Amino acid sequence: MRSGGHTGEMMKMVSKLNLANLQRTWIYSGRDTASLNQAKSVEQHVYKNDAPVYIRIPRARRVGQSYISSVFTTVYSFVISFIILLFHKPDVLLLNGPGTCIPIAYILFLYKFLGLNTTKIVYIESLARVNKLSLSGRLIMPIADRFIVQWDQLYEKYNRAEYYGILI
Repeated sequence: MRSGGHTGEMMKMVSKLNLANLQRTWIYSGRDTASLNQAKSVEQHVYKNDAPVYIRIPRARRVGQSYISSVFTTVYSFVISFIILLFHKPDVLLLNGPGTCIPIAYILFLYKFLGLNTTKIVYIESLARVNKLSLSGRLIMPIADRFIVQWDQLYEKYNRAEYYGILI
């Protein structure tokens, strides 16, 4: 998760799901206490704090960071995430687009390819993406088990996309 629109959208979607009997793990980036606090609030008010897990990973790329320097921060985030995900193997990874999700998704895809897990990767494109996929969406689409868009225009453009209307 990341502070801002992605986190707000994810919290709205997750709050509508019946996840009470499932082990939930929230992954957030860097010093993003805003997203962590929102996740804790959902846990407290929706799921009554039944033993969630919170995992902090380094941010892959900051808003406005140059592409050159983001190579190094992304590699660092990837290495740390690789180690962390050796011990946490989710059944489902639900993503909605911040750059932090890219290393996590690719690591779990690699683990699945190697037979180390069976994680299903479900990507939900941001509501803000009406006509064109985000960079995260374009990167995740080839490895996602399910790729969901919230606008009919995107559904018509991409063969792998699923459309169920606006989800937030």
